[in-house]
Amino acid sequence: MKSQPRPVILVICALLMTGISPAFAIADSDTQTVEIHVYWVSANQSGADHAWKFTFSSPAQDFFGSASMSIVHQDSGGIVFFDQTVNASDLENVSDDANSLIWRPDSSLSFGDQVTVEVYDDGTLLASRVIGVTVWNQPLADHEVTISTNWVIDQEYDDEYGHQSYQLLFIGQGWQQRIGDTLVANELGNGTLDITENSADGTMTLDLILAAIWRNETTFDGILDRQEFEATGSGNMVLINIEEDTVTTVNATVTDALFNRTYAGGSHTEHIRLEALGELNVSEDSEGDNGTWIDGDLSLLLVETIDVDGTRTFSLIQFEATAEMKMIDGEQRFDLEVEELIAVQRWLDGQRVEEHNKILAHGTFGFTDEEENGSVTINGTVIDFRAESLNGLTIQDKLHVDGTIEGQASGTFGIVRDIKESGIWHNGNDTDFSVNVIHQETWFNITAVQGWSNGGDGVGAQHNETWLYTVPEVDWDNRTIYQRWRSSGMGENDEGEEYPEDSPIEQEPEAPESEEGLGEANISRETGLAPLSLSPGDQLILDHQEGMILMVNATITSTVDKDGHILPVTLWNGVYLGTESGIASGAIINEGILDGLIAEVIRQAEVESPAGNTVMFNETQTLERVLSPSIVTAAENHDPSIVGAGLRSGLVVNEGGSTAYLEVEVSDVDWNIVSVTADLGPLGQGTLILNDVGLSGDRAIHDDEWTGEFTYMGALHGQVSINVTVIDAFDSEVTESLNITIFNQAPRLVEFEFTPVQVVRGDAIIVNAEVVDGNGVSGVAIDLRDQGGELVELSKEAFGSDWIGVVEIPYEMSPGEHYLRISMVDDDGAMVTVTEMQSLNVHKSTGQETLPGDVIPPLQVLNEGPLFVLVLVDKSPLIRPNIGGDEVKITATISDPDGISTAVIKLGDLSPPGMQDTWLMMNDDGHDGDETANDGVWTYVFETRSGMPLGTFAMTLRATDIYGAWTEDDSLAIQVIEDDGINPGENPASVFSSSAVVLGLVGILILVAIVVVTVIIRRTKQEGGMKWDESDAFAGN
Repeated sequence: MKSQPRPVILVICALLMTGISPAFAIADSDTQTVEIHVYWVSANQSGADHAWKFTFSSPAQDFFGSASMSIVHQDSGGIVFFDQTVNASDLENVSDDANSLIWRPDSSLSFGDQVTVEVYDDGTLLASRVIGVTVWNQPLADHEVTISTNWVIDQEYDDEYGHQSYQLLFIGQGWQQRIGDTLVANELGNGTLDITENSADGTMTLDLILAAIWRNETTFDGILDRQEFEATGSGNMVLINIEEDTVTTVNATVTDALFNRTYAGGSHTEHIRLEALGELNVSEDSEGDNGTWIDGDLSLLLVETIDVDGTRTFSLIQFEATAEMKMIDGEQRFDLEVEELIAVQRWLDGQRVEEHNKILAHGTFGFTDEEENGSVTINGTVIDFRAESLNGLTIQDKLHVDGTIEGQASGTFGIVRDIKESGIWHNGNDTDFSVNVIHQETWFNITAVQGWSNGGDGVGAQHNETWLYTVPEVDWDNRTIYQRWRSSGMGENDEGEEYPEDSPIEQEPEAPESEEGLGEANISRETGLAPLSLSPGDQLILDHQEGMILMVNATITSTVDKDGHILPVTLWNGVYLGTESGIASGAIINEGILDGLIAEVIRQAEVESPAGNTVMFNETQTLERVLSPSIVTAAENHDPSIVGAGLRSGLVVNEGGSTAYLEVEVSDVDWNIVSVTADLGPLGQGTLILNDVGLSGDRAIHDDEWTGEFTYMGALHGQVSINVTVIDAFDSEVTESLNITIFNQAPRLVEFEFTPVQVVRGDAIIVNAEVVDGNGVSGVAIDLRDQGGELVELSKEAFGSDWIGVVEIPYEMSPGEHYLRISMVDDDGAMVTVTEMQSLNVHKSTGQETLPGDVIPPLQVLNEGPLFVLVLVDKSPLIRPNIGGDEVKITATISDPDGISTAVIKLGDLSPPGMQDTWLMMNDDGHDGDETANDGVWTYVFETRSGMPLGTFAMTLRATDIYGAWTEDDSLAIQVIEDDGINPGENPASVFSSSAVVLGLVGILILVAIVVVTVIIRRTKQEGGMKWDESDAFAGN
């Protein structure tokens, strides 16, 4: 036979004209019959194959000498590439059917092919069949239909950790359209996701309401080109983690959840994002009333991952919370308020690109210490507790504790820890490293003993100092490479140094890896090559979807009522190979332009997860509407109508300030609307094309509510009228006008800078801001009213959009970081206050992340520390007595806008022996010589003694404010003379300079840190203190 090319459209036309090609033929009552069946089943019945089954009306052996079969196989272009005739005796017998033969021709089927099969008996045509080759559920002709779909993915099993459960439910609409060689199938709806997962350490339950579930498939020439599944929603999550006696519970409200799986270009991508807020509870119950309890509020819990072909390419974990902690152990109690707790880890392509851990806390603690002859109560205040690391490096490590000892003894103690400086230092192997020098100072002062003896040491004081040279890398181990200390008081004077062994141990942070979880099975629908048309008796295996291989058996012909029309169908059923109970059944259209389209289907499939567990996939699909080709005539057609129209949120913001969604609800009894458009000419824009197929903001497929997405870039605002037009397949149209309101977007801050970024209160900064608005900018100001300042107006430059000004920092502003508030107003009165830039010329929407380039760095307000206004000694010079002694009062008037926490004095050579370097507490409580409580005048009283040396000596004072900043030490000169009867003169004064800002950090593990604080407080007198002078920590390195 001579082959001639024919275009694929001729193949389609031939199929349409023939309808269901006869599978068998009957001449008369004496003529034998034969049925021709598709038998696209491999010999081992595990996959598809090109084969045909011929079933005679009597045993096949009766036809071995007379019957022959021919096959002509053409490709989609009409080229014949296989043309062969064989005798019946050459074909394969069927073991359990003596009337049938099977022919497996030496040709492979492809999408768009046409196969003609004929059977002859002694030259007489007994039967013939012409079929086209398509992909299952894909008619070859152009069409557009909608489908209702309900499905559920269900995975449940029990293992050594308990019951595991995953259920994803979908209810929605589907839409399928073929244009030429491209077929697009979409599904859009909503559903629920319920997960219960038990592990060795606890339980996780997640209950989400999925507001939108989207599925898209695009095939080209029968081959899958792209597939995407996406679900978004919100709900609740409970996490319970149990480690020994500690139970951690998180009750969270999931505000934003995203699950996306995409196949494109041969690559699989999975994107998961979960954002939540809620409550945190940690409890560790011990005997009696003892235990540890933490109650916190999660302001943000964000987890986001992206996996590409099983490799984690992106990971983000962000945690922000506040909490209250209580710990009771017998007579010991700790109460800590965590004002800020932040943890951020961001990874990209296996590299950590962002790390931030921060804790800011304060609180109180107390316990009782008993001895044989007495006991005391020790109460302390954690004034400041800070720890922070950024991008893997420690940048803050600060602790400030003050406390008192009361009962059968009295005294005070304190701890101050801070990073003194940073630089280069070597370890024990003489290798240089960048280090932070962490200076920790502790003091312990017993002023009276009435029964409790302080371990036998009695009255006295101890002062300890330590310098830890610690590498800043938070991922390394043994981070302290060198330490030195100095200790004095209570008969102990010690100093030393040490290079710890094996320090530091360098190690890289461990990158997160992709993990399999519940429900992580690749679930799709069966697919493979299928005949046009499917006839009763046909058998085929759809084997193109791994794990969803279906053997189909066509049974009988029937009809279904769809879209008001009776459609001819072939009923079928099938079994999913490789499963215990997976089955499917349905009806497929067998005539006309929709030949090969599934009209109804029920699936009960089993899929194996990567972990080897069974996942059930149950689905029901039904054809709802035939949009194209039209199934009504022009005479039967009805005009469409507009039921209603409006903006989804009622909001359009000018100058690109929002994405607006125009929604038009239509009605058409014929369901053949082909376009809905809106004329945006009054806005200076073109025609907006709306859709009802779940695209561009449309929320449901073919629910008769058409949606169009647009952004208005002009400056016009107010009410505007636009026209909406609806047209059906027969060009019937209706047009109505719609009034929409355009809101005026406030000015945008596109550039901003200020200098200097570090100031002390009373100084000024220079501000430069670029502000734009299509309606003109009438004013820009820096708003410091919440920080005790004023609204400072900026001045506009003569040309351009820059505004400049000088802003004085008020004394009422607290030290630390402050984000400047920039207030802007346009000529039409739109006003906004921002703390970040809008470089894209639009204000971000609620919940939208700030672009890195839009972040304005905070203003660093330095803390100068307290100022000594006046220091007085009530006697000067001091008279060294021959016997006894006189009381001497030293008063210091100290000023600080934040308030004074402590004031101490070091008497030096005038102190009792062994206490020359001891800091002694001054007081402002109206006791022990202080005249008025809390008046800013701090007092210390001591007695002269006969053993005092003669001459002029220096006393050193230091004060600390509530943020832990202290003054630079300075000396007060005191003269001591012999008792010669001369009347003392006037008091000398001293001027003290204040220190600059002192920034501090402590380690991230808050509970461990507090326990360490307690140990330091209770055992200060037993441990060696810190050592050396306070000169350059790197001197001599």
